[in-house]
Amino acid sequence: MILAADIGGTKSLFALWETTGSSWRIIYLRQYPSRSFTSLKDVIENFLADYASTHGCAPDIEVASFGMAATITNESCFLVNLGWTVEIQSLKERFPKIRKILVCNDLEATGHGLELLPSRDLHMLTPARQSIATVPPTQRESRRAIIAPGTGLGEAFLLGNKVISSEGSHCEFGPRSEIEVKLWRFFHEIYDHVSYERILSGPGLFQLERFVRQQYHGEASDSQLQPEDITRLALSGECAICQQALDHFVGILGAEAGNLALKFLAMDGVYLAGGIPPKILPKLQEGFFLRSFCAKGRYSQLMTKIPVSVVLNPHTALYGATSLAAQAVHPGIKPVLITAY
Repeated sequence: MILAADIGGTKSLFALWETTGSSWRIIYLRQYPSRSFTSLKDVIENFLADYASTHGCAPDIEVASFGMAATITNESCFLVNLGWTVEIQSLKERFPKIRKILVCNDLEATGHGLELLPSRDLHMLTPARQSIATVPPTQRESRRAIIAPGTGLGEAFLLGNKVISSEGSHCEFGPRSEIEVKLWRFFHEIYDHVSYERILSGPGLFQLERFVRQQYHGEASDSQLQPEDITRLALSGECAICQQALDHFVGILGAEAGNLALKFLAMDGVYLAGGIPPKILPKLQEGFFLRSFCAKGRYSQLMTKIPVSVVLNPHTALYGATSLAAQAVHPGIKPVLITAY
């Protein structure tokens, strides 16, 4: 049996899987609000207790794999959006019956999960585009990129089957217009350091609505609309302020996705993952996102050739963490996941 988990700033998703050959079937799935716990140990204990109360015994776990919204360094990591510090050795000591514990960045998990998704779980924003590479991917290592706005903003690169996580979302935001200079000043007064994550995230969308309310409408920037409310009101057309806020979000997301594609020469595609893109798919399909994505001066023509997809499956990172655990049990064998539960 393996345990896999996707630990995010808003929710933590846990699953137990059993194997038959190279196939792994999900047998127990639970989701928890991350902020209801003070540490990863606490939420693991809660999950194991829930399983035991349901099945009358503790699970026999061979490998546990945790994908976390954190930078993994030297056997420890810090989840910046939760304030949790995770020490790998401490986890092993607390859960000695789990024979092997793996940790990875959540975008690394997402990258591995992409390889397991059926085509129906990806929505192409650029259906007519093909890879711009002259050598087909079967004869070289493919180059792709992931950008994932949610509670925070994740970015990663895929070189062949290798996933390279990064903290590029914490790089400084680069305004593209006078209004974005004003937007930078607005965020600078709040955070000092204005990174792309400060804007391209749930909390960022919250602040964008406040910025629009103040900048365009001369109203006090004290709105308490939550990101999900802003998205809903924008897509329904019920709130002009929310529509403008979402327009800013989508334009900046397109620009940063394009930055990522250029920095890594992601000739084989860019993926929009995370919790927000599937929820704003109608807005992403309108064309403004792709215009911002392609607006790269002398490289604009090149950008028009890069495929862009939205990842629709919310369990992609969980599947990636599962894949890493499964390959620790059966090295070199690509797992087949049976996800019906």
